[in-house]
Amino acid sequence: MQTESQKTHAQQPSAAGFTLIEMLSVVAIIALLAVTIIGIVGYVEKKTAEANAKMLMSSLEAAIEWYKADTGAYPISSTNRLISVGDATTNSWRLYQQLTTPKRYYQFRPEQIQLLILTGVTRIIDPWGAPINYFNPADPALASGVRSNKHSYDLYSSGRDRIWGSFDDVINWN
Repeated sequence: MQTESQKTHAQQPSAAGFTLIEMLSVVAIIALLAVTIIGIVGYVEKKTAEANAKMLMSSLEAAIEWYKADTGAYPISSTNRLISVGDATTNSWRLYQQLTTPKRYYQFRPEQIQLLILTGVTRIIDPWGAPINYFNPADPALASGVRSNKHSYDLYSSGRDRIWGSFDDVINWN
């Protein structure tokens, strides 16, 4: 038979567990932290890709200038073999070819180039996988001579959205 104090003790709830409100509060805090961290990681990835694109453009500009110092002219950009890529046509394979043979003016990393199996050419790509475009308006084979860079050649990437003329383009004439 139980005494009166044992009956009272048996009826009191245990203080060892957490209440539902406490558990939901902890889950909500963890969810908020996760959302914040995911947002920060996305922002850092975006800024890293933009910095890599600008660094690639600067490196290519240095290689093009080195090429000019050796040969007396910028690499040609005209070709009868433009490669269609979605809505864009690129001749970055021609620039790649001139900067790597016979003398290597720039050591491309694997993520900066892409081999197009069907055409058998290698093109230079930006961090988002879109081709880098190069045009030398001084090239005698170019009829229009239109350029955006008033000092030399045009070197540009369509950026993260892959749409030329939008806010995120990476260009060499600004």
